[in-house]
Amino acid sequence: MLTPIRRLFLCAAFVAMGAAPTRAFDEDLERQQALARQVTIHRDEWGVPHVFGKTDAATVFGYVYARAEDEFARIELSLITVLGRLAERDGPSALAQDRAMRSLGVQRLGRRHYAEAPESVRALADAAADALNYFATQTGTRSSVIEHFEGWQFFTADLSMALGQVPSLAAEGLVERAAPVRDGSNVWAIAPARSASGHALLLANPHIPLGEVYEAHLRSDSGWHVSGMNAYGLGIFPWIAHNEHLAWSLTVNYPDVADVYRVTFDDPADPLAYRYGEEVRRATTREVTLRVRGKDGLEEQSLTVLDTHFGPVLGEVEGKRYAVRVAGLESGGLMQQWLAMGQATSLEEFRDAIDELALVYHNISVADRGGNIFYVYNARIPRRDPTFDWQRAVDGSNPATDWQGIHPLADLPQVLNPDSGWLQNCNSRPFTTTASGNPRESDFPSYLVGRDRDDPRVAMSHALLTSRPKISLEQLEALAFDTRIFEADRWLPVLFEGYRALAKSDAGRADRLAPVMDGLRAWDRRAALDSVATTHFLYWWESLLARLFGANPPDTAEAITALEGVLTFLEQQFESTDVPWGEVNRHQRSRDGETPSDDRPSLPTAGAHGAAGVSATFLARRYPGTKRRYGFHGDSYVAVVELSPKVRARTIVPYGTSRDPTSPHWFDQAELYARGELKDAWFWPEDVKRHAQRSYHPGE
Repeated sequence: MLTPIRRLFLCAAFVAMGAAPTRAFDEDLERQQALARQVTIHRDEWGVPHVFGKTDAATVFGYVYARAEDEFARIELSLITVLGRLAERDGPSALAQDRAMRSLGVQRLGRRHYAEAPESVRALADAAADALNYFATQTGTRSSVIEHFEGWQFFTADLSMALGQVPSLAAEGLVERAAPVRDGSNVWAIAPARSASGHALLLANPHIPLGEVYEAHLRSDSGWHVSGMNAYGLGIFPWIAHNEHLAWSLTVNYPDVADVYRVTFDDPADPLAYRYGEEVRRATTREVTLRVRGKDGLEEQSLTVLDTHFGPVLGEVEGKRYAVRVAGLESGGLMQQWLAMGQATSLEEFRDAIDELALVYHNISVADRGGNIFYVYNARIPRRDPTFDWQRAVDGSNPATDWQGIHPLADLPQVLNPDSGWLQNCNSRPFTTTASGNPRESDFPSYLVGRDRDDPRVAMSHALLTSRPKISLEQLEALAFDTRIFEADRWLPVLFEGYRALAKSDAGRADRLAPVMDGLRAWDRRAALDSVATTHFLYWWESLLARLFGANPPDTAEAITALEGVLTFLEQQFESTDVPWGEVNRHQRSRDGETPSDDRPSLPTAGAHGAAGVSATFLARRYPGTKRRYGFHGDSYVAVVELSPKVRARTIVPYGTSRDPTSPHWFDQAELYARGELKDAWFWPEDVKRHAQRSYHPGE
């Protein structure tokens, strides 16, 4: 608790910063202490927080406080980034990012969405802000930018979920959309008919940078009870989770939820006038002050933002101005949706929760205790005139380019309880969700499904989910870490054909490759720590793939040349061509600002690039000064859930709960992760209390 001396010091600091007077500080502190008394944080053997509160607000307070203990700096970074204040910390290099956030009006929208939210939801955001402020006062931690956290800021954090699809501009009115990261996530749902226990199962397996997921369990006496994860320091509710009744997961999709409009300003007498059909409309201006850290402290820069009815003007290319409109930015509502998702007691209630489409994009898959499994290509997709090319900037002076509302949930591709008894999504198209009964592409507008495409993980998922008539929770865990490389079946025949041709034309070259080819022929096509053939295949495949998603096998001559290059590389790096996969493919955690090093301890792991058609997804690369390759992206969270009357789950994160290198929970889950094993995720109060290593109120 706060000692008198500590309190005096903090009051003086607040006065020095021009903050609220002592009375306001006392009122804040009393409110925060009251919340702290209403919540208990139970840390289990892995340091995972299980937060038990008397009210929803107290539970959120405890959750955010626990998360601040583990990753305060990451929370702050997420907030200052979306608030458009990153340049205050990082200087001019972050100025372009800040301009974009401020031009899109994220701060203004966050304040508005906060004001429009139900009082009960505002109370949760206020509790999150109270938790960060209380943590700062209790620990003496000072934010690098934000002097006082406020509830509305957490609404801006939710807006960041809408900004991942914002396009940029190029010459000739072309729209540049960020290339999809095709290493992305897996989700599988299994119906009771295909489950060994007779209960529905769900695998949640997002693929993002390895150190970004935060896992927690929240239980309120009001009845809200949810366990799962969110990431990137964002959010006050789990995004991928389960409660007592159902489990759900997200996978990134790539719908067209934002458009670029070419706006014609051509009246010299009225620079704010722009054409719209037979009308003339007027833009408005906003003055924004940006602060940038320089050599002599913070410097201010002014930014004038031009707003049209489409949205802000974000660029000018070849004398033409372009405005961007993003679905969901104006409407908001995501915080309410997260809460309703977590409170749902059936699939029907869950569908009601997502019906507002406040989550602007992401596929959603669900399994419930009633035995239902469900998938939807979730997105807030505008209704558009299909005669326009929406992949380019459209003419804003033509009223026909205006959006005609939003496609409701019922319009979106979805699958409910398929005859196959299973469904999957791996950032793939909705038309390959299951074995039969998929949505038909011809039934939807051409613009509705975006840049989604199928990669080898679709065939992998189909094969694994049909590999046995019944699947248990334990078998689902094993399948999540399955290392069969399905692309080897497609690529190796080309290499074998090339070798046969080489043996006839150049016996000397063929002799050098003979042991390698023998090993590849005998290989079971699974990545294994002691397998040299795994190293040979994956280095060869990656050298040809060049990280280009969806590449086809090369011609036979190129295949042979590439394999010779791999052997030369291995000989140079390791003084041998026979290097086991576990020797080169490593799992290591670096401190902030450090890169991996061969001189520090690391763990072997068998995972590989998801585009190779492998379930155990682990993207790794070499860094300056390293011979080995180290993981950076992939299986960032693996959870299997059985929707039995007493729901049970097993989970893992790549490193540990804490970002503090001195914490015992900085790297304690890594050995299980590298071996492809999960830990129990305690959910029921009796289990949590039995496994609690420490139980405390925030501030103790």
